[in-house]
Amino acid sequence: MITLIAACSKNRVIGCNGKIPWNIPTERDRFKELTKGKFVIMGRKSFEEISHALSYCTIIVVSKSLKKVPKGCLLTSSLEQAIAFCGKDVIIAGGQEIYEKTIQLADLIYLTEIDLKIEGDRFFPDFDTNKYTMTVDKSFQGEIPYKYITYKKKV
Repeated sequence: MITLIAACSKNRVIGCNGKIPWNIPTERDRFKELTKGKFVIMGRKSFEEISHALSYCTIIVVSKSLKKVPKGCLLTSSLEQAIAFCGKDVIIAGGQEIYEKTIQLADLIYLTEIDLKIEGDRFFPDFDTNKYTMTVDKSFQGEIPYKYITYKKKV
């Protein structure tokens, strides 16, 4: 099963100048809950935003240019190698290029949708929502309104 986890704005922005362009602590809590005890694949640029191992999951960084990663992380030179290492449960956590390569394979997508248009230079790819059953798990109002959405591929 391939699962994608992402947060994006109304205009699909996921990043700007190498950073996540919002600060939503509860969104980070959701990420932790969904990835606890699992392998999480991300590209080099996404990893550089975090820049350290996470105590609750094992990050597999996909990069041809990095020579090493911090203790507690793994490094692969290809997405295929990272997916093979994970076995049957694959979690993808960005960035744009990795999402673009895996969006058509996704069985499950956990998307935090921010109800604002935000400036950025990295985007979550469009996908055919008709192939999925959509559930809005929770909505939040405030300075940054957002909702947790789960897309589960129809069988």
